[in-house]
Amino acid sequence: MIQKMIKNLLVGLCVILLFASSATTETGVTTKVTTGGASVKDILSYKGPKAKIAVGSFEVKAAKASGEIGNGIQEMLLDALFKTDRFIVLESAALKDIKGEYELAEGGWSKTAPEKGTFETADIILTGAITAFEPNYQGRSGGGMVIPLPWIGGLKIEKKEAYIAASIRLVDIHTRRILKTGTVEGYSSKSSLGIIGGGLIGGVALGAGFESYKNTPMEKAVMIMLENAITEIVSSVPTDYYKYTPEGKLISSQNTSEPAAKSLGIVGGQDRFVAGKKVVFSEDFSKYDIGKVPEGWLLKNTSVEIAEYNGKKWLRFLKEGQVQKKIKTTGDYSLEVTLFIPDGSTVVSLKHGNLPEIVLENTSLRIGETSANEFIRGNGLFKLSSFKKGEQTVIFIDGKKIYSTSADSNYSENFTVDVKGIDTNKSKELLFTDIKIAQYN
Repeated sequence: MIQKMIKNLLVGLCVILLFASSATTETGVTTKVTTGGASVKDILSYKGPKAKIAVGSFEVKAAKASGEIGNGIQEMLLDALFKTDRFIVLESAALKDIKGEYELAEGGWSKTAPEKGTFETADIILTGAITAFEPNYQGRSGGGMVIPLPWIGGLKIEKKEAYIAASIRLVDIHTRRILKTGTVEGYSSKSSLGIIGGGLIGGVALGAGFESYKNTPMEKAVMIMLENAITEIVSSVPTDYYKYTPEGKLISSQNTSEPAAKSLGIVGGQDRFVAGKKVVFSEDFSKYDIGKVPEGWLLKNTSVEIAEYNGKKWLRFLKEGQVQKKIKTTGDYSLEVTLFIPDGSTVVSLKHGNLPEIVLENTSLRIGETSANEFIRGNGLFKLSSFKKGEQTVIFIDGKKIYSTSADSNYSENFTVDVKGIDTNKSKELLFTDIKIAQYN
């Protein structure tokens, strides 16, 4: 009888050790992001212009989390975004303290008053909410594993787990337009307590409200969620928001090592856009219902529809390809078109008549085979104008002269718009409207 009990005990111990061994060798970590993000390698190797961002408050909607948890997430996101080297991160949480310094000077307590009007403003604000917070999450296994032991009927082995989830939202401060929404999650079990080292958030300290979770599965879960959030944010900020030097200066064609020449105020005949008077073609798509395909346009390897944006009707590309409209002109003429290109990775080409091909990509402009000037994209909405007079053509963006060159010897009756990189699920769009082609008398 004693030998049988010893045998059963040894069997039970072996089962326990086997389970413990498998628990310590599994990763115990899962991650989830609702949309694809940039790789850690891409983020860490980035060397280029910066975007201005601020981190707003994070509302706490999870029952088991205190309001301090939201403050902690805000702190950690500020630190992590700064470490990516992609952002000029502007303080928002401590604005009251900063304003207090100004008030000290105004009240006569300080001799040197900080100069007003020196604050920088962000272009993007990140905000969101903690939607789930489970320090002792039981997970999909229902809370443990029962191992049958003959002398006590069974032994339940618990595996401590942690789970956290947050919704994030990127908003353009100037327009209040939402750029991106998403959900990020982090899950970790006791079998993998080592905290992430290196990578994106290896040097980020736990924020307020998380002190009691140090060296627990919740700390690992939070760090995993944070890394997911950073990769999602980096992938979601449109390219045209990266327009500042590390010192915060706007990057433009004027930012060169040579001092800008002083303008003499001379305006020539080619420096100002004046449209032709005899209108050959005009289209604003207002006569079409949303979702319709406009008449008389030739579609090549693409599909389009009429859409509404900013109170106007537009022709919208649903996938990359080309559209053409036959518009015949003679002599000298002007062309005007309004475009909306919210994502800098979308490449657009326009061609008509004797105008050379005009290619817009990110903030660069290419005329034919020649790289021309750069321009500031702003929110992606701008008007492109051009005219052909004699042997010269001149291109304008938002009324500003960008480039002039000789007319193309190859005449085309087709007004052609060719676009690459369309993905309407990722805000990679091209819309155009208000096309006007007019001849000079």
